[in-house]
Amino acid sequence: MRQTEGLYDVVLIDFPDPRSVELGKLYSTDFYYSLRQRMQKHAMLSVQSTSPYRATAVYLCIAETLRSAGFQVLPYHDYLPSFGDWGWHLAWNDKEQSPDELLQNMHQLPKFSVATRYLTPQRMRAAFAFGKGMLTPPPWLRPNSKMQPVIMAYYAQGFD
Repeated sequence: MRQTEGLYDVVLIDFPDPRSVELGKLYSTDFYYSLRQRMQKHAMLSVQSTSPYRATAVYLCIAETLRSAGFQVLPYHDYLPSFGDWGWHLAWNDKEQSPDELLQNMHQLPKFSVATRYLTPQRMRAAFAFGKGMLTPPPWLRPNSKMQPVIMAYYAQGFD
């Protein structure tokens, strides 16, 4: 995390998967709301969010929890040799830029202004593409909170 004037402008979260009560609290509306209060208006947050294919309910729950805490949310994923297809969520405070607008701006990048070893504009565009219906939460899915830690039940039913 980089902090400016007491507020963060970039936050990268790589918590362990929510397989216990203690870890589930890290993926709660309470935690994300508290974090959002400590972020600049244009700050960006990236959250490790398990496998969107092998633990779909957990992945979608994290997105719903971030939205419930007041964030704009954009899911993404990539293949990791040690994990398979893995997912994250970008989140931000700024209500002036919708997820569709941010995605459109990223898709228009012809090249990056910094050198990268792996990432290309084409690879980045692919990271935000999902199969049909993959991001549609089932009607029973709820955000995770400290008082209603649903994410652990989703995790228990998750990995195929």
